[in-house]
Amino acid sequence: MIHVIFNPSAAGMLRRVLSSRGIYEKVIELFDPLDWGPISAGVSERLSWLDSNAPLSETSWDWLQETEERIRNAITLDQKRLVWFSPACAVEQAGLYWYLDNFELEGRDSSL
Repeated sequence: MIHVIFNPSAAGMLRRVLSSRGIYEKVIELFDPLDWGPISAGVSERLSWLDSNAPLSETSWDWLQETEERIRNAITLDQKRLVWFSPACAVEQAGLYWYLDNFELEGRDSSL
């Protein structure tokens, strides 16, 4: 079982809670301001949008591509997943939408 979460602070808290209960399952965190810009357009289009609309002063958003690739690989390692999010938090809700867009139909007939 892996736990997927979209907030680094919450991921740390979840790790502590799980370990305090003797549960040593993997916690995967995606930190990306997914509440800004397109989510399902693809990472290159998203990076282009972020560079144009929310430029970083000393660098670019390119680090997100590596982060997303690492997260995708980690998530696909285990089919048993528990996704954590708060419906009151825009970035976590956007993270859930990103997850559903990328993994919802995995292993299913997408023509349904």
